Amino acid sequence: MKYFCKINIYKFYNFFNNIIAFLLSRITKKVYVYGKPSFASFELSSRCNLNCPQCDVGNNLTNRKNNFLNYDEYCKIINEIGTTMLDAIFYFQGEPFLNKNFTNYIFYAKQYNIYTITSTNAQIINKNIAIEIVKSGLDRIIISIDGTTQEIYEKYRKGGLLSKAIETIKFLKEAKTELNSKTPCIEAQFIVFKFNEHQIDEFKQLAPIWGADKISIKSAQIHSPNKNSEIIPTINKYSRYHKINNEWKIKKDFSKACFRAWYGIVVSADGNILPCCFDKQEKYIYGNIKENKIEKIWKSEKAYDFRNTLLSNRKSFDICRNCNE
Repeated sequence: MKYFCKINIYKFYNFFNNIIAFLLSRITKKVYVYGKPSFASFELSSRCNLNCPQCDVGNNLTNRKNNFLNYDEYCKIINEIGTTMLDAIFYFQGEPFLNKNFTNYIFYAKQYNIYTITSTNAQIINKNIAIEIVKSGLDRIIISIDGTTQEIYEKYRKGGLLSKAIETIKFLKEAKTELNSKTPCIEAQFIVFKFNEHQIDEFKQLAPIWGADKISIKSAQIHSPNKNSEIIPTINKYSRYHKINNEWKIKKDFSKACFRAWYGIVVSADGNILPCCFDKQEKYIYGNIKENKIEKIWKSEKAYDFRNTLLSNRKSFDICRNCNE
């Protein structure tokens, strides 16, 4: 309900145009693009304080020039498309709270009544930061907790403490009470691997006790599933992959075009505009905010070519071949 309260006629009309453009594109197999992005994901930090084994940052596979998204360039984007934006996610690859100006980005988005979300490993947040988060007006915060014991938790969250993540939930809950705020919604998230799937039920029981408002169970994206098959969950509903002819393949219908390319963008710490969050290596850059306005980049030749290939041969994109959407 909170999300829908933020929709006005301008945001709705823009989103409606995005849907119409996508449907026309799918039907005609010709690219149509109307309006502006309804959604944006901002990489506030390209660095991380943990070394999660299935993460590009954790494996030092990203090569960003900048550690943090320039605040003035971010404001420039919000000024241009804020009136038509429905929601904004403040994470991409790195840990967003390494950016010490995190709450300033949220404050600015709230001026345009944008629904705001972030995701964190919760290792940096103390009591004072929790208070600032609540004051900023952030709508939703996802806390990654992939185990109910330190032994299992640290199998993926290398360098992290389960106790610190739980403590962060407590700090946020206390800050919400102290400030009489209903936000942010505190969501505890559990990414399922083979080594932690036996703790799913316990997580569901414990997360509300810790203070989470919501829980989510998420399937894991696994690099080279045939090489890392030992961590693929055995519970089918929590696995993105299934075995065909002795080979692990993603459960996916590649005949369907992806709405994301008609709905939103990702802004990397370098200011590059990307089609989606699976383009972790910045292979499919539409343009850069230092060089052009968002609307021009949104309708650029590179963006057109990317969408055109999505319509005709989506499977040709490596970023799509390991995506479950």
